[in-house]
Amino acid sequence: MSFTVEQIRGEALRLSAEDRARLARELIESLDELEDVDKAAVDAAWAEEVERRLKDFDSGKIEPLDGEQVMRGLNERFRK
Repeated sequence: MSFTVEQIRGEALRLSAEDRARLARELIESLDELEDVDKAAVDAAWAEEVERRLKDFDSGKIEPLDGEQVMRGLNERFRK
């Protein structure tokens, strides 16, 4: 039997938060198996992004958001 991404997503969202987190970790880890991924380049890009965001925060260019507010927004966005 073949499942669509939408079907799998719908079933995954019915899991507990703990099980969803475990599934997400396992799926992300499975991407590390791709041979064409330059892990050093990915790590360097993330480091640059973190530095950029921290600089923007420190300069007042961006303001922090409440974590609960962010999670509510993400839940609303991805439940559509």
